[in-house]
Amino acid sequence: MTGKQFWLGPGRAGTVIHFWADCDLVHLSAGGTRIKTLRSHLSPADLARLAAGGAVPAGPSPLPQHAADTQAVEVERPVSRTGLVSLGRHRLLAAEILAGQLVGIRTEPGVLMFFDPATRVLLRTRPSPLTPADAARLRGGRPAGPLPQPSAGPSRSSAAPRPPG
Repeated sequence: MTGKQFWLGPGRAGTVIHFWADCDLVHLSAGGTRIKTLRSHLSPADLARLAAGGAVPAGPSPLPQHAADTQAVEVERPVSRTGLVSLGRHRLLAAEILAGQLVGIRTEPGVLMFFDPATRVLLRTRPSPLTPADAARLRGGRPAGPLPQPSAGPSRSSAAPRPPG
């Protein structure tokens, strides 16, 4: 997708991945389940090139649009040095890049949204193993605030630049 690589781990080798993309976010899904959301690196010109190459309109964003329609709960948790957070009986991967940070976690049926608690900037999304009852019992849980939003600034990648040629 415009020369960008997305790391999904060796466990997803051979899996068909679907992309939903705009200028703000890129969502990756497998088997109808969203597995990852990242800040987009795409410009309107990139999207036009993808469409000209056969990409089809993907429809509305896979992120929930109305908090009132969900059973969303939020908590704050520190991210371990290995990128994990504890939610009830679950130890879940947030992201190694978030190690040592305090993150907000919005739990909704089927999805966890990791965000900066000070700015509500969306950092990562992951599938959620929590039921609404599990989420309601989380230590420090509270009704969810507004949906976390992607950063308004440019997307940054930690990937090494490609050699010229």
